[in-house]
Amino acid sequence: MALIEVEMRIRAGDTNVSDRDRQRYKLYHDARKAAWIGLVVNLLLAVIKVIAGVIGQSMALLADAVNSLADTVTTIVVLVAMHVARRPADEEHPYGHTRAEAIAGSSVAIIIAVVAALTIYKSFTHWHTEHILPPV
Repeated sequence: MALIEVEMRIRAGDTNVSDRDRQRYKLYHDARKAAWIGLVVNLLLAVIKVIAGVIGQSMALLADAVNSLADTVTTIVVLVAMHVARRPADEEHPYGHTRAEAIAGSSVAIIIAVVAALTIYKSFTHWHTEHILPPV
């Protein structure tokens, strides 16, 4: 049974849902909740780091802010994949949509690699630039 069907039956108060399906629903629900909490926390961290990085003129804090923003984007990718994966099988996807999670995992890996490459590039270009420190 597709997860969305299990969810609808549990919410309707159906007592004929198997323990295995209830456990699958609980795992999905807990994972979705954790992803939403992570999304909010990463977004707040990114904003705080950008503000602190700009005020303190810290390239390290700005790079960390970009990392937090990338974490936010990857969390959104995961949430979308979780939503797609719970759909039931259809004519085009006779085994269901669970592969959406694998595609999301690959997408997250690519996003992390791109952000890492950009951070390294920006660090090297920033390293070779002369910086004049403001008087204290």
